[in-house]
Amino acid sequence: MEKFIEVSDKRKYFEENGIYDYSHLGLKDVYEELVVQCVHCDDVYHIKEFKVIEKDGNEFIVCRNAPKCNGDAMDMFSTNDNFKNQVNGRNS
Repeated sequence: MEKFIEVSDKRKYFEENGIYDYSHLGLKDVYEELVVQCVHCDDVYHIKEFKVIEKDGNEFIVCRNAPKCNGDAMDMFSTNDNFKNQVNGRNS
């Protein structure tokens, strides 16, 4: 069974538990500036709006629209321009 967890310091939680290294994006403050899109619900939002669930003794970063959406951190893709260019094979 899963339950939502209240995170008192979401910045610290993200920095310690985020699954990706976003340093290549060149953002001054990833937590404040990173914009993601969930592939499950197509919603676009700042990463700092994530939620956390506990399931089977493990914690997971999930889409801000959970429980309506079942997207987790692996389903969130950056929409920041620098990242789009790298994905498309361009370097700027």
